[in-house]
Parts: sequence; C-alpha cells; structure tokens
Amino acid sequence: MELEAHLENIDKLNNEIAKETQNILLDSIDIDDSAWEVEDHIDITADDTGDWTILHLNHRRLTRLYAYIYVTTDGYIQLYLGDEDGFDEFSEFVRDPERISEIIRNHSQPK
Repeated sequence: MELEAHLENIDKLNNEIAKETQNILLDSIDIDDSAWEVEDHIDITADDTGDWTILHLNHRRLTRLYAYIYVTTDGYIQLYLGDEDGFDEFSEFVRDPERISEIIRNHSQPK
C-alpha cells in the first residue's frame, strides 16, 4: 500500500518526487530480472503533460521489446510498451503495484 498512498499524495512532480516514486515503485513491484534489464531513467517527458519517465526496461531475450514507466502529474503509473517492429501499447493508468507487475509479466514471454 505504500506505493498507492505515495501516488495519491502527489500534487506536483519534480525530479526529487520522481526519484522517490521510482524507489518506492521498485520496492513494490515484481520485475523478472531474467526477462527485463531495468535502467534507472528519470526525465520529464517531451510532451506537454508534465509527466515523468521513471524507469526504462529492456527485454533480455526479446531484444526489440522495451518499456517505459511513467508517473503522471495526477499520481498514476502508466506503462508504455513498444518494439522496433511497430508494436505500440499504453497501459491503463494504475496505482496498484500488483497490476503493474501483472502488465510487465504479461509482456515478458514471447507471444
């Protein structure tokens, strides 16, 4: 519940809050290290939303597959999954760490 409580209390994003969110997120979700390489990546997004990228995942076996995890200005997590072949998918906005883990897990295995 720590992640959900943290996200519910976000009222303004900056680098410090993005880093804190990243740390709490990494402690709260289950990422298969054998499937995903996790890169520490914090940056404000290039669009005008004010959202922040807090993690970048590279798939170890499906090397063309990658994911970005964002924290939104209104305190939600959104995942973007893509590949070099044109696959392009955004998840729903979530706060539940189990749901975030499930989305990542569902994209860990070849289809």
